[in-house]
Amino acid sequence: MNATAWYCTSDYMLHAYKDPPPPVTLGVTHFRVPVTFTQGDQPLEDFLSECFHFFNWVDRNFEAPIDVNEFAGRSRTHASMSVGDVVEVRGVYYICRPFGWDKMENIGHKDCFAVLGPVEMNTDGTF
Repeated sequence: MNATAWYCTSDYMLHAYKDPPPPVTLGVTHFRVPVTFTQGDQPLEDFLSECFHFFNWVDRNFEAPIDVNEFAGRSRTHASMSVGDVVEVRGVYYICRPFGWDKMENIGHKDCFAVLGPVEMNTDGTF
């Protein structure tokens, strides 16, 4: 399984704690992180947790790769996963919340998404 992360701008982050958070427009409110997380198949909740740790650079002593730091400076964003950031897994988008993740749905334009609700898994742990 692969995950692509989109970090929110500092302007969006000011509103990310609202319930629900405002709609996301990829490329405007969020910018794609130049690193992809890859790991074997596992339950979605576990995979999203691993994404959170990976994009916080836990295995790298909290030091983001140089290209991520440069990206953060150019994009007016940050270099580690935070509330309001988005990950894409198999074409489905999830937004990081204060506790866990919410699934997002497309709202008309291909790059615009709104929160659908908390992540729900099938009884077998898949999504």
